[in-house]
Amino acid sequence: MEKLEGLRVLLVDDENLMQTLLTQQLKMLGVKTVYNCQRAGEALEILSSQAEDLDLIIFDLRMPDMDGIEFLRQLIAVNYQGGIALASEEDIRVLRSAENYAKANKLFILGALLKPIEIESLKKILLSAAEGKVFDYESDAEHFFTREEIEQAILEKELTNYYQPKIHLSTGDVVGLEILVRWDHPAHGLIRPEKFIPLVENEGLIDQLTYYVLEAALADLSEWTKQNNESHLALNVSTITICNLDFPDALSELLEKFSFPAGRLIVEVTESEMLRNPETVFDVLTRLRLKGITLSIDDFGTGYSSLAQLRDVPFSELKIDKGFINGAFEDHSLRAIVEGSLSIAQNIGLKSVAEGVETEADWKLITQTSCDTGQGYFIGRPMLAESLTAWADGWQQRFQELLPA
Repeated sequence: MEKLEGLRVLLVDDENLMQTLLTQQLKMLGVKTVYNCQRAGEALEILSSQAEDLDLIIFDLRMPDMDGIEFLRQLIAVNYQGGIALASEEDIRVLRSAENYAKANKLFILGALLKPIEIESLKKILLSAAEGKVFDYESDAEHFFTREEIEQAILEKELTNYYQPKIHLSTGDVVGLEILVRWDHPAHGLIRPEKFIPLVENEGLIDQLTYYVLEAALADLSEWTKQNNESHLALNVSTITICNLDFPDALSELLEKFSFPAGRLIVEVTESEMLRNPETVFDVLTRLRLKGITLSIDDFGTGYSSLAQLRDVPFSELKIDKGFINGAFEDHSLRAIVEGSLSIAQNIGLKSVAEGVETEADWKLITQTSCDTGQGYFIGRPMLAESLTAWADGWQQRFQELLPA
């Protein structure tokens, strides 16, 4: 493939046969420049002189002179900016742990390749490496923005809502929309929330942004919510806002302004956020429920006190984190976690949502479980309000095609 010809790939593996086979596969896929090393030390010597010239490093986690985690540590130390792919015969959980270590240290990890390496899996890694430079600007984008820019963005309406559909897995009906804000920056294009929300929180603007986002959603979706009078809106809320004692009243006033029923608003709270100021959080969350607003525990299973919070907080919905959904169709450990979480939800009377349904395999998995609702790229990507009707029409037809014959 033409777009792969210019890639410069470094292979690090102590097995001669694996080196030969992998080099042949790379050449078959069009890669012209391949460097081979049998020791991590040799690879570091190459990196010391031409790190900027490498687009991708593929290396075995188990090497004689330096294991894969030690090698990753060295890549962090030399500030390597290219792509990384792990290759190994290790248990998939070991590979996933190594991937998570790399991601936590902001390395550009493209994935893991189980030996023997399939050429299609290798091709996906190479394509990601060839197309992956687009993320460079945003690696620490929050440091480029100021309070004044954020305030101006709100004033100039540069912050735009996108909406991701949530569907009932049995009927295919659209049961809700999650509100996802993006910053349509005049110079830098569309910026995802994780790149500017930390600044918004640090500058004390998160409450203002939360109300802005919800008010814009209620205005955007006035016709949609009338036509879909059973569907809900889901709003992610920062722990800072959840610790604001005035939040329940302010939220109720905003809903009344648009005549939007409180029961159709879901406030999503990430479980780890509730540990920071539990007394105030319980106060605010309980008052939200008393006002009829629905509460959802988001990213379930990724925090520290999940079961205690299910016991102590009046949640109505449990969202299973996409990190457990993705790959669970083939991974018995992940599937057990998903099924266990769904069993808990069902037994204590909570609605369940699978987020991050990104592939047909993810779809097959959740439709074989007791899960109530799903959302993710396979169902529908986040979209502008004006695109929802066309998407919904197409989705109904597609849902019928997905039904078992």
